[in-house]
Amino acid sequence: MKQRLIFCYLGITFVVLAGCQSGNILQNHHLGDNQASKFLDDKFNGYKVISIETEIEIFALSAEMKTMAKSISLECDVRKKATKLLEHFLAQKTSI
Repeated sequence: MKQRLIFCYLGITFVVLAGCQSGNILQNHHLGDNQASKFLDDKFNGYKVISIETEIEIFALSAEMKTMAKSISLECDVRKKATKLLEHFLAQKTSI
């Protein structure tokens, strides 16, 4: 009975490991040398290459925002931090 259980565990382990290995092979399959052709974007009507912002451009902060963030982070009380943050954004909105 114990041997049968061990063989069952070994069989299940083999199937799981073999399945993971074959899944990885399918995910890395290419349609050609050019990665852009993988999705066949150029086959759609009106397809255009669109430039996408980088992480640096998306998360860039101005010097004013860095200063504001530092001044708020020095505050220990969460309520005061929230108040300062709201005051900053509301003051900015009314000046626009």
